[in-house]
Amino acid sequence: MIVKVCSIHGELNRDMVYQQHSKHKDKKYPYFQCKYCVSDKRKRLYYANHEKSKEYALLQRKKHYDKCIERDRKYKRQRLIDENVYEKLNMKQNGLCAICHNAETRKSHKNRTKPEDETTSIIKILIILNQLFSIFLFMRVIMNMKMRKNCSYL
Repeated sequence: MIVKVCSIHGELNRDMVYQQHSKHKDKKYPYFQCKYCVSDKRKRLYYANHEKSKEYALLQRKKHYDKCIERDRKYKRQRLIDENVYEKLNMKQNGLCAICHNAETRKSHKNRTKPEDETTSIIKILIILNQLFSIFLFMRVIMNMKMRKNCSYL
């Protein structure tokens, strides 16, 4: 379905345009912009004012820094192990990874998960056993069907 006709790129469908809404209070209708033209314009402005773009990016980072840090801390509290626990483990391993025995290269906390408790482990084991038992029963039914097919005298 054609939504807009760009003077440079021709007919455009939904995935080739940005849908935006008018900023005027009295006009509440959507309008479409060509993604390629917007991208070209942004690149042109970036390269024309490279230093200004860097300054703006730095200002935005400083402006939202506290919010990002707080969100990160909240996420760590909810999903990941405590920082003190991590530090104790790190000191116990002399700052080396327990798997590859190399020093930590990134300070990313994305892969630090909560340690599993006993009930979670038991539930996982039960689920796996249930799946294996289901596979066993299915294979047994298939074997019985093959046996009946091969033994036509029964």
